[in-house]
Amino acid sequence: MAVSKERRCGTLGMVLLSSRARIPLWGGRVLPYIANGFLVMAFMLVAGSWALGVALPLPVLGGVAGTFLIAAVSCAFFGLVLGAVALRLRDVFVVSNMAFTLLILFSGANLPHEAMPGWMRGIATVTPMSHAIDALRALFAGATYAEVAPDLAAEGALALGYAVLALGLLRYFEWRSRATASLDVA
Repeated sequence: MAVSKERRCGTLGMVLLSSRARIPLWGGRVLPYIANGFLVMAFMLVAGSWALGVALPLPVLGGVAGTFLIAAVSCAFFGLVLGAVALRLRDVFVVSNMAFTLLILFSGANLPHEAMPGWMRGIATVTPMSHAIDALRALFAGATYAEVAPDLAAEGALALGYAVLALGLLRYFEWRSRATASLDVA
């Protein structure tokens, strides 16, 4: 959404033409989305447990907060990958709606990974939130934070992979647009 908002407001050209380092430039674009994702997850956990009358076990809340943060980072960088792809498309919402549907199907939010066919579990391993959702289920079932650390490490690695992919795609598309623009001028 950050990239599409830059495009809609007419500031994307200035962002692309700026001489700023690209990692802080694009990395800074995801920070508000990470904070928003974390706050929304925390609010929904509190509101949902209050509405359903479910007590939140206090020893689990630290692990839940860490899991929320890692999930928010993973989703934000996945969104930046979608933003990079949206640089080459006219309608960013087609890509975001497809991605949202795929996240619902493969993340494990609605259907536990154990109940999925093998091919779906394979796709779920590279889907944001999938490892974090498994960790949350385990935490609420009584697992310790140390026991869910492998899931969180996998989610963190996925976030790093999406960050590298997003920055690579942004760099490539920026380079292609400059190369194409110079051909149009000549």
